[in-house]
Amino acid sequence: MISKPSSTHIAIFLLWLFHLSGMIGILAGYEQWFFVKTPLNLGACFALFILSFKRTDFKFWMVFSLLMFLGMFIEWLGVHKGWFFGNYSYGQNMGLKLDGIPFLIGIYWAVLAFCGYVISSFLIQKMNWSNWMRLVFGGFLMTLLDAFLEPIAPIMDLWTFVPSAPIENYVSWFIFGTAFQWIIYFNFKKEKLEKHILFSTHLYAVQFMFFAVLILALD
Repeated sequence: MISKPSSTHIAIFLLWLFHLSGMIGILAGYEQWFFVKTPLNLGACFALFILSFKRTDFKFWMVFSLLMFLGMFIEWLGVHKGWFFGNYSYGQNMGLKLDGIPFLIGIYWAVLAFCGYVISSFLIQKMNWSNWMRLVFGGFLMTLLDAFLEPIAPIMDLWTFVPSAPIENYVSWFIFGTAFQWIIYFNFKKEKLEKHILFSTHLYAVQFMFFAVLILALD
């Protein structure tokens, strides 16, 4: 008898379906049609995150909202003051903005922070790492994905650096990413968030693959 798929398995299937469809369409020459659908894709990833994590408690969403708005505030300082990341601005394919900062970038910061934390927490158990390594590795995962995003972001009209992303962009990502890991650890250190390892790993892997393939094909 075939067991009924769980919400996590459904979420993972849809993750790969959306990203593979987008990748094939872009490589087939329909990149502009798919690029403008980026807000839908990021919104879908957030919806699948909710479907898989199944969190309805106030504490979780308070922390998520904190990370989201911290991320947006950091990006506001970056865009309007030139702090942290270099000289850059957001394009047209990032959806609704508040004073030039997309709401989706704040959501992306928070989702990526939680998934990075889950993956690093899982590895803590497997590799007997210390807690500080949990935070550092989670920050590294966030920075690594950003490094693969940067070359393709201007092509997709997500954001553009002038002239290009400087080294302080990645240093800042790592520092803030590690700080976000600490915020999650401080609030959820008594919980087993690594139970969400399956979805978190697939979300990270599918985005890593998506941007890596596009770099090779379009750069």
